[in-house]
Amino acid sequence: MPETRGNKTGQWRWTAMALFRSVFEAIGRALRQIHVRRKSHTLHLQETLALGDKRFLAVVEWKNQRLLIGVTAHTITLLEAQGDQEARRFAWEKERIA
Repeated sequence: MPETRGNKTGQWRWTAMALFRSVFEAIGRALRQIHVRRKSHTLHLQETLALGDKRFLAVVEWKNQRLLIGVTAHTITLLEAQGDQEARRFAWEKERIA
């Protein structure tokens, strides 16, 4: 009698392992089909110039505009804004001069 009971226990163990394996494989297939789409960033730091004592100038691109900002320890100041059309005109003038 103990041999029969042990044999059945062994069969149940293999059946349970096969069931769990198929469940984990199905979960793995489902997870492989998930694709993460990252949001494109519209804010880019183009260039910085350190002026010393926690002060610097920065050119930031945001929504097709280039912004020249001055930064100190206590304030941030917009010095100049250049839109998309102005940026293209500036690039064309720069190429024409060179």
